[in-house]
Amino acid sequence: MNERPKVVPLPPSGLAVTNRQLAERLRGLADEVEGGEWGDIDHVVAVIDGPTLEHVVYGHVCSRATTVGMLTYAIHNIMHPDR
Repeated sequence: MNERPKVVPLPPSGLAVTNRQLAERLRGLADEVEGGEWGDIDHVVAVIDGPTLEHVVYGHVCSRATTVGMLTYAIHNIMHPDR
């Protein structure tokens, strides 16, 4: 009765396997932001999975609670994409 949860891999929204490719995808995102495709943005949080797991926050002054809230909301959307 102890079934293991099914692991569903997420397709990356910008496949990149080298640092150069990652930088190109980030530049593409920056172009979209600059072009207004995301509307008015208050904050951007990036999680960097390298030798250590880090995060950076860009934009207006942002509290820890706001950052945690944005990440929690993102987690919910990843876990429940149909909601």
